[in-house]
Amino acid sequence: MPVLLQPRRFNPWKTLWVTAVLVAFFIYTTRRDKPPQTWREAGEIYGSTYAVQIVSPDLNKQTFLALHGDIMALLNSIDADLSTWSTNSALSQFNANPGLEPITVPPRIAELASLSLELSRASGGAFDVTFSPLFDAWGFGRTGPKRVPTDEAVAAARARSGYHLLTVVSSNQLQKAVSGVELVFNAIAPGYAAQQIAELLLARGYSNIYVDVGGEIVVRGHNANGTPWRIAVDKPVYGTMPGETTEAIFALTNGSLATSGDYRNYVLAEDGAAYSHIFDPRIARPTTSHVASVTVIAGNGTWADALATTLSVLGPDEGIPWLAEHTDAEALFVMRDGSNTYHEVATPGISNFRSD
Repeated sequence: MPVLLQPRRFNPWKTLWVTAVLVAFFIYTTRRDKPPQTWREAGEIYGSTYAVQIVSPDLNKQTFLALHGDIMALLNSIDADLSTWSTNSALSQFNANPGLEPITVPPRIAELASLSLELSRASGGAFDVTFSPLFDAWGFGRTGPKRVPTDEAVAAARARSGYHLLTVVSSNQLQKAVSGVELVFNAIAPGYAAQQIAELLLARGYSNIYVDVGGEIVVRGHNANGTPWRIAVDKPVYGTMPGETTEAIFALTNGSLATSGDYRNYVLAEDGAAYSHIFDPRIARPTTSHVASVTVIAGNGTWADALATTLSVLGPDEGIPWLAEHTDAEALFVMRDGSNTYHEVATPGISNFRSD
C-alpha cells in the first residue's frame, strides 16, 4: 500500500522568518570572507601634497568618488580662508586691513588664532603666528630672494610682530593693536587640514584611515594587513628629497604625527652658516638650538603640527620639561652635530611608537 504524505499547512510568517535567517547568514558569511580594500587618493594642495587612504571592505568606487569630492571641497574651503598666497583669501584680506577696530573673519581663522595665542602664552612666545614681517625680512615669504637682513630691517619687522599685538574679540572677530600685524598659519594649518579630513571620514563611519597633508599625518585604526600604520621620518640631510633617507619609523593606530625640520627651507650666509626658516620669535631670528628636526606624536593633528614648530624653537633642554608639564605628547629631537652627523634626544614614551 502506498504511503501518503500529508502536506503541511503553508505558514507565511514561518517562511518569511526562515528566509530572513538564510539571507542574514549569507550576508554575514560574504562580508566575513570579503577582504578589506585600500582606497587611495593623492594630489597637490597648498604648495605641497596630500594623500588619503581608507581601508574598508564595503567602500565602492561611486562612494569613494563622492568622498573625494567632499575632501577636495574641504581642502579648498580651508585654502580660501587661510591662504597667504591668494590675495582673495580671508586671511590675506585680514592681513591687508590697516584698521585697529575689530575685524570680522571666518570662524576657522578665529579658532586657529585663539589656539595659537594659547600656545604662544604657554610657550613664552616660542610659537607665534604674527611673525610674518620677520619671515619676509629674511626672504622666506613672498619677498625673496632668501637673505640675511640688516639690523634695521629686523627692527622694523619686529615692531609689527608679536602675539601680544593680536586679540581674539569673539568667535568671528580679531583685533590688531598696531597697523601692519599679519597672521601666517603655516605652522599649524597642514595639521589642522589633516585633522579636519580625518574627522570627516570618521563621521562617515570609516575607522581605518590615513591622512597626510604636507607631511602632517593623522591615522586611525589599521592598514589592510590589520597592523598599525607605519610612518617613516626622514633623516634631516640638507638637499635631500622626501623619502630619500630614513631616520625613524613609527607605528600608530590612533594618533597624529608631525615633523618640523631645518633642512628643506634655509638660507646660506656669506660665512657658510645655514639659517633655518624656523624662527625663534623671542629673538626675531632663526633658531639657534641645533635642532635638525622634531617629530611629535599627539592625539590631534592640529596640536601635533604646532607643537613640532614650538619644540624646534625650544630645543630638547627646554622643550622636554615644558612638554611634560603642558601636554601628554611625545617627541623625537634629531640634533645636528655637524653637517651630516646627528644624535637623537627623545621623551620617555617615544619608544612605545618606534618600530625600526
